[in-house]
Amino acid sequence: MVFLNNEEKKIKSTLIFIITSLITLFYSLSAFAQTQQTFTSSGTFTVPAGVTSIVVECWGAGGGGSSITSNGLIGAGGGGGAYSNKVISVTPGSTYNVVVGAGGAANSNGGNSFFNTNSVVAEGGFGATYNSNLHGIGGTLSGSIGTTVHIGGNGALAGLIFSGGGGGAAGSTGAGNSANNNIGGLTKSANGGAGGNGISGSNNGSNGSNYGAGGSGASTSDDVDRDGGSGADGLVVLSWTTDNCQYSDNTYSGITFTPSVTIASNQQTISSTFASNSYFILNVVKGLNYQLYTCSNPTSPLKMSVFQEGYPLDAVIATSASNTGNTCNTHPNNVFLSFTSPFSGQVRVLVNSMVDCSSTAITGLTINSNVNSGAL
Repeated sequence: MVFLNNEEKKIKSTLIFIITSLITLFYSLSAFAQTQQTFTSSGTFTVPAGVTSIVVECWGAGGGGSSITSNGLIGAGGGGGAYSNKVISVTPGSTYNVVVGAGGAANSNGGNSFFNTNSVVAEGGFGATYNSNLHGIGGTLSGSIGTTVHIGGNGALAGLIFSGGGGGAAGSTGAGNSANNNIGGLTKSANGGAGGNGISGSNNGSNGSNYGAGGSGASTSDDVDRDGGSGADGLVVLSWTTDNCQYSDNTYSGITFTPSVTIASNQQTISSTFASNSYFILNVVKGLNYQLYTCSNPTSPLKMSVFQEGYPLDAVIATSASNTGNTCNTHPNNVFLSFTSPFSGQVRVLVNSMVDCSSTAITGLTINSNVNSGAL
C-alpha cells in the first residue's frame, strides 16, 4: 500500500479539481452552439425554430472621395462607416428585413446598414465634396442605433501633392481609424476595412476596402475629369445560440436498429411510437450516408443529434433542427438529419423538443431511415 504525504495529497486534490472543472466547462460550452448568418447584400432573415433572440452587428458603408474637374485641384477622402450591435428579441418563424448599405460613389455618402428598419443601425460614412478639398467624416454616433456604437474614421483633406486618403471603417473592437494625409485609415478588427490611399498626378481616387471604408480623392493636372474613389459596401452579421441536447440527456427507448444497405434510399421505419427526450441506437458502416427523419405532425419543433455510442465526452457528430430535405412529411415541426458515418460501429440518436431538451411531451413520432451507398 502506498501512502501519500500532505504535499502529495494537496497536489492530488488540486488535479482532481482541475479535471472536474474542465469537464464541467466542456459540457457547459458544448451545450450551446452558435450559428451565424452573414449578409454582404440586402435580404431577409427568417428566424429558426426555437430562437427568441439574436445578436445583430452592422457596419455602415464608406463614403466616396472627391471628384475633380478643375485643372490643378486635388480632392479629399470620404469617411468610413460606423459599427453598431445590439441583442434583439425575435419571433421564431418571423421574417425580418436586412439592409446592407451600398458604398458611396464619388462625392456621395455611404448607405446605412440596418436590421428591421431601425432596430439596429450603423450609419454610413459621408462623401467628400465635389471639386473640393473638403473631406467626409465617418459615420456618427447620433446617426446610429445600438447598444454599442463605434464611429467611422474621417477622410483626410487634400494635400499639396497627394489627394486625401479615405477613412477606415469602424470594427467590432473600436472606432474606425481616420486617414493620415494621403494614407487611408487602417483596418479595425473585426471587419472594419482600410480607407483608400490618396493619389497624385492625374488619376481617379482609390476605392475603400471591405467593409465600409471610404474612398480617396481624385486629382487632375491635364484637364481630364477624374472620379473620386468609391466607398466600400457595409456588412450585417446575425448570430444566435441554440441549445444542444447532450449525450446523457435522453432516455433509452430500447431500440437498436440496423438499416439495410440492400434497399438503399428506400424508407425504413425505426419506430412509430417514439417520444421526445428518448434515444435509439443505430448500427452504422463507415462511409455510408444515413438520413434520419420524423414523419409525423409534431405539436412543436423537433431537433435531432447524433453521438458515437459509448463516448459521452466526444463532440456531437451531427445535429439538425431543420426539416429541409424531408420528402416524407414537410410539416415544419418535423426534423431531417443527414450524416456520413466516420466509423463502423454504433451511434446514439437523440430526438428532442427544440425548445426544451428535457420535454417528453411530443409523442407518437414515426422515425424513418434511409441509407445511401458510399465509400466503404
